[in-house]
Amino acid sequence: MYAFIIDWFVTIGYQFVRLFSYAEIFVTRVYNHTILPVKESAIFKSITAAVVEEKNSFLFVKDGKIIFESNREYARLVIEEYDFFVDTTLPQHVVHRSMPKNFDDYIVSTTEFVLTELHIGEKKLQIKFVNKLAGYTYAIVNNVIDVQFLMYFIRKHYHDPFCACFNIPVSKLAEGYNLSIIDGNVNMLTINEKQALRYSRDSYKIETLDEQNSNQPETICDSPVESDLDLPED
Repeated sequence: MYAFIIDWFVTIGYQFVRLFSYAEIFVTRVYNHTILPVKESAIFKSITAAVVEEKNSFLFVKDGKIIFESNREYARLVIEEYDFFVDTTLPQHVVHRSMPKNFDDYIVSTTEFVLTELHIGEKKLQIKFVNKLAGYTYAIVNNVIDVQFLMYFIRKHYHDPFCACFNIPVSKLAEGYNLSIIDGNVNMLTINEKQALRYSRDSYKIETLDEQNSNQPETICDSPVESDLDLPED
């Protein structure tokens, strides 16, 4: 009697394992022939990449630090005061001083710089506003390179090299620097914290800023731009 019960449980267990195996094989085949091809398709990957990229692609900046991140859908709802915001949806990083009517209405400048160096005292650091290897370009018509932008840009792309080279907080840029540039026509120019460079379609122009930028409070060497949202107020 007991042997019969044991045999019965063994048979049922064996049939259950077979059924589970068949179900697993069936599900795997369905996945491989339906879902997997869709996931591996170029269209699906592009859509997924676009959604991920769009998630926090609008960076609102105040005093050189990111104070808020948004996507395109909610960017127009931001009410916090900011100096500018950067649309990083594409490799073309467009700087907006105010909310545009059309986010896609911008022009990439043909302006190229052979060399750009940031000088503070006797030390210097080479930087690039167009870096295809890093996947960004700020050479956009009406993008302005000024002290507020430069603090954001350094924190975003050159924080560690800046701290290693100058051993000062990024906010110290407001107290003085020289930006030396050699353009594509081998013209040499230097601008400081009281000036700005504005990109145009095929060139650029230098502007003098109003005396309205106050010195930033002294801190320990700033955290990278990605961490500023977690830091307490100075």
